[in-house]
Order: sequence, then structure tokens, then C-alpha cells
Amino acid sequence: MTINFQKLLFLPNLPKYDQVKVQTVTALINVPARCTELFDPERTLASLIYVLNIQADAATVNEEIASEALTPVLLVLTSIAQAIPRARGILKHAVFPEDVLRLKNKSAVEAPKELENGNSLASKLLNYMTSFNPALKHYVNNFFYIILDEDGKSQSSVTE
Repeated sequence: MTINFQKLLFLPNLPKYDQVKVQTVTALINVPARCTELFDPERTLASLIYVLNIQADAATVNEEIASEALTPVLLVLTSIAQAIPRARGILKHAVFPEDVLRLKNKSAVEAPKELENGNSLASKLLNYMTSFNPALKHYVNNFFYIILDEDGKSQSSVTE
């Protein structure tokens, strides 16, 4: 199955393949995270980040589908980040703008001002941290928690 998932995930990043990639990610929910090491890690993460961007844009346009659009890809990415620590840095740099990663003030209470009005992936996801949908709120919060390495399982810092 890994080979088939890879073939689908590695289709060109063109709108005509977007739904195939989205549905592939939904199917990946049932693949144990450690099995993703069998995938080409960088290409797999790049494809999953592409899908996250597609789904974040779709959720921004129509907030009613936000949970349906974002939950599967966030679940898969969080699972991979938990199982494969080196994926955390890749995801962090794909989600957060470089200027935010370089900030010295790491307030645990407030999001950086650059994220509040920005158009980055982190800015789009930040809005769902207080969603009325408990599943969406959970998966967005957990995703940020893991990629920012707040559990302290690796030695990486937020600015890595």
C-alpha cells in the first residue's frame, strides 16, 4: 500500500490532482505513523504540507467545512511529527513565517502580532485554535504543540 499512497501523494501539485491528494491523506489516517518512514520523508511531508495549504485555503473560503477539511491532514501531520522528531522542524518552517520564528519574545499566552493579521499558514490555522468545533480546536492546538516541540522530547527550539 505504501507504494500506492506515494504514487498518489507525489502526483504533480496541480488543481486537477488536489482532490486525489486530499482523499489520499484521509486514507493515511489508518496507516501507523512509523510506517511513514517507508515513504520518501521530504517528498511526503512536502505533499502533506501542500494538502494542508489547500485545505486551509478551502476552510478560509467556507468556514462551515473547516473541520472536515483540516482535521484529517492535521491528524496525519501531527502523528508523523510525534513519531518522527526530525519532521517537526520541517513542519515548523513550512507553517510559520521566518520572521515569526526569529522572534525573541516567546510569550506562552499571546500569539505574535505578525500572525494575527498575516496570510501565512500559521495565521490561517491560528483562527481555529478557538473554534467552536472541539475536534478542530483540538487538532490545531495539538499540531502547534507538537511541531513547536512543547513536549520537550527533542532538543530543538522554536527558532531552529
